[in-house]
Amino acid sequence: MTETANPSRLVPNKATSPTSAATKQVGRVEEIDGIRGWAALCVVVFHVCLETFSKLHPHFVNPSSFFFFDGPMAVYVFFILSGDALSTPFLSTEKKSLLDKMVVKRYFRLVAPIAIMTAITVVAIRIGLTHNKESALIVHREDWLGILMPSDFTMLDALKYPFLTVFSFGEEGKGFNPFLWTMPIELTGSAMVFLYLYVHSRIKRQTLTLAVIIAFTFLANKWYTLFFLGVLFSHLRVNGQLDHIRGKMSTRVIAPLLVIASYALEYRFLSVPDVTHVTSWLDSITIFAQDNKKFLMAVLFLIGAYLSKDMRRFFQNGVSRFLGKVSFPIYLAQALVICTFSSYVITRSAPYLDRTDVCVAIGATGVAITIAFGYCLSIVERHLMKGIDRVVALAMR
Repeated sequence: MTETANPSRLVPNKATSPTSAATKQVGRVEEIDGIRGWAALCVVVFHVCLETFSKLHPHFVNPSSFFFFDGPMAVYVFFILSGDALSTPFLSTEKKSLLDKMVVKRYFRLVAPIAIMTAITVVAIRIGLTHNKESALIVHREDWLGILMPSDFTMLDALKYPFLTVFSFGEEGKGFNPFLWTMPIELTGSAMVFLYLYVHSRIKRQTLTLAVIIAFTFLANKWYTLFFLGVLFSHLRVNGQLDHIRGKMSTRVIAPLLVIASYALEYRFLSVPDVTHVTSWLDSITIFAQDNKKFLMAVLFLIGAYLSKDMRRFFQNGVSRFLGKVSFPIYLAQALVICTFSSYVITRSAPYLDRTDVCVAIGATGVAITIAFGYCLSIVERHLMKGIDRVVALAMR
């Protein structure tokens, strides 16, 4: 989940755009920010509450409510949104100069906030604010909470992490945020999207081409399929097709049903044991759905959210936009909050952790602190990115 290019206030240039007749004016796509924000919050709740206390209170993960806190599914949503948000600015204008700047800035947009968070994490570890190893013994999560922070590292490890190691470049080094396993996928997926966009205007059958790319990447590596699904959504939006579908009366009924279908998939697979043997064609379909359930859920949810006027309004409201602005910072901050505040409180509240309300209170407070921390981090990030944007603009004159 990352900070992506802002597809706001972009108008096709009729004098220079070779596809201007086929495109429409695209303003700020606020639902992208809103969905990203709620997905980031979902991941935070999943880690701070469900993962932390899952051994003490297994009922936290139940078929009725888990869909709303399904962090793994939210990651699939992030990648689709990345492909969409990276594509919309260029597809709305067809300006190669804009695409050039986006390519140059992409790496730095990812590195800058990760570097800030890594520095804060190193300081917290060095001055003894992390208590994850002690708390892991109490909640029986040595396999997860106990290894969230490195206990042995050098300053070279810390310096390499935000620039190289987090993207799996160079030698394997110490990790300072295991939740950033998504970064190599994010950077590679972004590069693949940019490569497509550079040749997009030369492709005659763009929708068909995207469908072929989506089919091929699904067979090769489903993570990258998600990015190209995002490009397809952006293509359909810029060409006015999303608005056309959204305007149909039947869509107002069908769109929410797609979101309900996503929920139903989650409920079904949490309620019923997995099928392991094929005895009929229905078993084959079920096994395919089992193997790709998060992928299918994310796609169904996003199609429904994009096409539903009511859901779009929800994801465009003030709370959703705020969460969208702090989405990457809170994604970055959650690991440190778990290892400092949450872990410290767990060590102090050990005799009472058999009570559900105590664990819920610790988790809810951890989520609130993560949001506050993320907001502060977003302010620093915003100023830093303005400086980087000026340097890039100066270098590309």
